[in-house]
Amino acid sequence: MGFKIIGNRGEDGEFIASADAWPPEKIAALFDKFNPNRKLRLDREKAALDALKEDNKKEDTAI
Repeated sequence: MGFKIIGNRGEDGEFIASADAWPPEKIAALFDKFNPNRKLRLDREKAALDALKEDNKKEDTAI
């Protein structure tokens, strides 16, 4: 299986890379499809960040 570069043409006919043409949601969906562990890692990091924010809120109200 070979590597295929995916490209698009803009309105003026100029070549634009897929990363410039695709919305961030579509790129994220491709990453999630081909690297399922990425989604697990991102969910774990988000949960840790949310817990940290919650701890900071509790400390601010306790003072």
